Formats: sequence, structure tokens, C-alpha cells
Amino acid sequence: MSKVLGIDLGTTNSCMAILEGDTPTIIPNAEGDRTTPSVVAFSDGERLVGKVALNQHVMNAGNTIYSVKRFIGRTCDELDSCDTADLTYRIETSEKDRPIIVTESREEYLPEAISAMVLAKLKCDAEAFTGEILTKAVITVPAYFNDTQRQATRDAGSIAGLDVLRIINEPTAAALAFGYNGGDAEDTTILVYDFGGGTLDVSILEISNGLVQVVSTAGNNYLGGDDIDALLTQHLCNRFFADTGIDLAADDLSYARVRSAARSAKEDLSSTQKVIVNLPFVAASAQGPVHMNYEVTRHEFEEVIADIIEDCKTPIIEALEGPQDNPACLSTDDIDHVLLVGGSTRIPAIQQMIETLFGKEPERTLNPDEVVAMGAAVQGGVLEGDLEDIVLSDVCSMTLSIKAYPNICAVMIPKNSPIPTSSQQIFTTRDDNQDNVEIVIIQGEDPEANSPRNKVIGTAVLEGIPAMPGGVPRIQVTMTYDADGIIQVSAQETASGSSIQVRIEGTSRLDTNEVQALAAQEQQHEADRQRGC
Repeated sequence: MSKVLGIDLGTTNSCMAILEGDTPTIIPNAEGDRTTPSVVAFSDGERLVGKVALNQHVMNAGNTIYSVKRFIGRTCDELDSCDTADLTYRIETSEKDRPIIVTESREEYLPEAISAMVLAKLKCDAEAFTGEILTKAVITVPAYFNDTQRQATRDAGSIAGLDVLRIINEPTAAALAFGYNGGDAEDTTILVYDFGGGTLDVSILEISNGLVQVVSTAGNNYLGGDDIDALLTQHLCNRFFADTGIDLAADDLSYARVRSAARSAKEDLSSTQKVIVNLPFVAASAQGPVHMNYEVTRHEFEEVIADIIEDCKTPIIEALEGPQDNPACLSTDDIDHVLLVGGSTRIPAIQQMIETLFGKEPERTLNPDEVVAMGAAVQGGVLEGDLEDIVLSDVCSMTLSIKAYPNICAVMIPKNSPIPTSSQQIFTTRDDNQDNVEIVIIQGEDPEANSPRNKVIGTAVLEGIPAMPGGVPRIQVTMTYDADGIIQVSAQETASGSSIQVRIEGTSRLDTNEVQALAAQEQQHEADRQRGC
């Protein structure tokens, strides 16, 4: 039986693992590293992926693509200035309102295509390491990714030549790895705090005798280590402007150098009390070259990111409270272990915030950069039948509703409902002799259906309703959500028997032909690479 590649496709770094026997094992990349920067660059007609792309970012800022996970499966209308403020490449809008990545050399790429390039490198490196052809994968996503973002991630896997068996939530994968590595000796409740480069997820799970059951989840898809980098970068630029009157943000090369230095300073401040940010010749004035040489203390850094630290508490509170109609809220005392996941949890201020809230030190037995990929490999083993003593029970991470008149969300499946699940409701018509109704399926937490915080993930029209006064017809709507994340909605008018059914496996913005065309391009690139072209 072929191995399943477990992939943590991260905003900043990605990681991969497989089962060796019954042990989840991290696979190093071609460079010998256990994680791979999720960075793609284009230089002199050559594609660079991973560390080699990251290392040349400063000198090739406009052609180096990073943090693309923040754009996958989203429309330009869903983006705001915060999403693009810290980029050294351009984002433009396509005719279909998709974000298009535009390089300095005017090449255009979809986010799915860039993510596929990262996945293709992981696949290639894993095959070189194992000596086997790997075609199956489990890929993780933030728990708060919506239906479209999940399908876009699945499309990226298909473009890279992978059969994506399952899209699994990152905190759930981490809990699988924790439980599999001996964390489930007794009944235990864990809180997974997953703070990565682009997203923050909090999930509470119960583990007992091989059963991993998600209790609740909360998060913020627009808060991560990238935002911390951006704040520290802006802080350094502001200091420099105050001292010299020179705006480093106005020059792409200078800004890229400061951003790179800020990221390094952030990482160093996790283990030391102060760092020196030294950038010779970072700018020029009428008097000649100007250099940056600033000491940044951990205290100063923590003041700069104080608002982010405060925002990092909110998903914990929401996860503990659980569903709004659930009176049995959890307290911090109910949590046996707090598991830290993601590189941003290495920041001491984050760890201190967690320790203060829970009155205990967080769990440190598993590497926060690797635990998600290990859990994905465990899930792959479960799906292939290699591991039989593990059962995963997940939850619906976002509320699913039907739009009702005039602009109301009629909740069908509340957030944090255990899946698989199903529910029914009776609806009716508004107007006399109305012979059809539109069924609009909405994902999101806002009670107003048309809120920009909600997303329409599917529509269908039920026709053939007999002539009756408004409010008389009985239209029974059934919604099911299975373990594979497939949503099905059926509607039937009881008097006539007229019915419709819609199956939603992810309302991807790429159609089948587009995915196939991009996959063919990726296959051609791999063939050229193997020939040394």
C-alpha cells in the first residue's frame, strides 16, 4: 500500500511527514531542513522554491512570492489593505474578482498555482527521500478556513499531482499527533493553540482510548506572524524616518531588507533580551549613504506587538464558551494540557499569556513547527487502514444557514456541531402564487445573510410549486455535512413533491478545465526539470 504524505501547508513555512511503520516521521527537504519556506521566486526564467527563494528575496523583491496562503480561495472584494500592505509584489484583480499575483516582470499567477509550486517541491523532495512515487496526501488548513478556501487548497494539491484524500484542520492534526504520541493514556482534554505565520486557531479536543473528539473551535484567519513582522518592520521604518527623514517604505529594496531584518530580530528575541538591527547602506541622502543600526530589546518588541497579544486571547475565550446555545461552557481549569503549534508560539509573550490564563505551562513535548504534519500523516494512515485504533470526530467550524426573508440567516448547522450531522427546517413562500424559491446556502456567523462576514457557498432554485397563497406551501429543507466536508442540501415542496438537491464539495473559483490546465503546466515544468532544461 502506497504511503500517504501528510502536509502542513503553512503561510510562512511548510512541513511534511509520512508513516514509517506506525510512526509519523518528518521528511527533510532536499536542503536537509525539516521545514520549507512557503516562498516562490522567479529569476532569469527560473523558478525557485523554498529556502533558495527566500534567500534571494531582498535582491529580487518584486519577483518573490510569499504569504500566498492568505489569498487562496478568496476574492479581491474580501481582501482589505492589511492583507496587501506588507507585500513586495503586486496583487491585481481579475475579471472574476480573483486576486492575481503580478511579478515585477509582469508574470501573472493565481494563488492556487503558487501554492501548487510549494506542494510540488514537497512531493518531489519526499519522493527523493523515500525512493517511492507519492501520489496521495492529507493537507491541513486553518480550522477557520471556509468552504472555498478548503477547495482551493484541494485544487492546489491536484495541480501539484496529488490525490488529496482529506483536508483536515491544523489543530485537529496536532491533537492527533499528541494523542498518538502517548498523550491519550487517560481521558484528557487539550486546548490546541495554533499561531502560525498567517492564521490563529484554537481548538478544544477530548482524547480517550484512541478517540479524538473536537469539542469546539475558534480563530482568526487574518492574524499571524506575518502581522508581527509587519508591525516590527513599520516600527523600524518609523524610527529611521524620525532620525533621517527618509521613508524606507517608498523603496522596495530597502523595505525588503528591513522586513527581512525584522523577521530575524523577532526570531532572535525569542531566546535573547536584545538584538542589533544593522543594515549598512540601507538608503542614500544628499550627504551620501545612510545606515540603520538600532538596538531592539524584548521589552520594546513586546510593546510594539501589545495589541496583537491582546487579540490572541479572544479565540481562547470563544473556544471555551463553545456554541452560543451550549450552557456547559468550559473553564480554564477543565483543560488538562495546552498544546502550542506554529512558529509564532515561540514568542515568549505568547507563552506567558497562555501560562497566565491557564495557570500552567504549555505542553512542550512536540515541536510546534512539525506536529501538524505529523498529525496529517497519522490521519493518512487512518484513511488507508494502516492505523485502526484511532477514531477522529471533528466539528463544523463555521455556521451553515439558509437565507430567509428579508435578510436573515436561518441556522441549519451551528458552529461546533459534531460532524457528520444533519438537520431539517420548514420554509414557505412570501408571495401569492409563487411558483419557485431560491435556496441560498450561507457559511458564517453574522445573523444578517448579506453581511460581508458571511459567504454564499451554493444556490439552487426549487421550481414547480403549485399556485397557493403566500405562506401556505411547506418547503422542507434538509442539510447534511459529512466527515469529508461535503455539504448536501435538498429541498422538497410537500404538496407537489417537487424537489431539488445540491451537493457542495467546495465552491472553488477554479473550474475543472482551469485546474487541469494548471496541472498540465506543472507536469511540463517537472518534465523540463528532470531533463535539465
